[in-house]
Amino acid sequence: MTTRNNEQLKNFTHILSHNIRNHASNMVLLSTLIDPEKLDEDNAQLFDKMKDVSNGLNATLEDLSKAIKIKDHVVQSEQLDFRVVTEKVLNIFGTDLNMNNAEVFLEFDEETVLFPRVYLESIVTNLVSNTVKYRNPSEQLRIILKSYKNRQGKTVLECRDNGLGIDLDLHRKKIFGLYKTFHNHKDAHGVGLFLVKTQIESQGGHIEVESTPGLGTAFKLIFNEQG
Repeated sequence: MTTRNNEQLKNFTHILSHNIRNHASNMVLLSTLIDPEKLDEDNAQLFDKMKDVSNGLNATLEDLSKAIKIKDHVVQSEQLDFRVVTEKVLNIFGTDLNMNNAEVFLEFDEETVLFPRVYLESIVTNLVSNTVKYRNPSEQLRIILKSYKNRQGKTVLECRDNGLGIDLDLHRKKIFGLYKTFHNHKDAHGVGLFLVKTQIESQGGHIEVESTPGLGTAFKLIFNEQG
């Protein structure tokens, strides 16, 4: 019975990630074919609201699909160079970092890790994105990305910033929850840290956080390398 229920649940998640997303994508596509200039004022306002709802539905299904795929698929690990992966991600954020006059320090004492490439790139992307998104406007943005071995001999990737910080007394238990946000930022969706936690835990590792409001945050990814 358990096996059958698990199989039914898996089939349902595939329906969610494929069939329903197709409908949502089609709604977004159809909305782009309508010319708002040809609508009267009342209908134009309703159409704008419909577009917002349609785009929101599509984004929600996309987020859930990513989470489902992490749980449902076995991905291959490979020996990855921290500096190569990080510099690739930093290049994507080059404009944002330059506009904010950010200082970025790379300290990779441990050069490589055995881990799926797509997950590591996603993790670094989300962590760097958060440093930019939740920077302290009164301070020059400072980001430190470093790797090392901890006392247990595990490889650690640490991302530390001097941003707004998080009150862990209030938010520690929900910091990695889906759609949980802690600052009033227009681009905050509460998905990034949920994905980071899900990705590292899917490979047997875990994540730790240190943060002080107004002083910044440090996320530590502890890897469980398995050949």
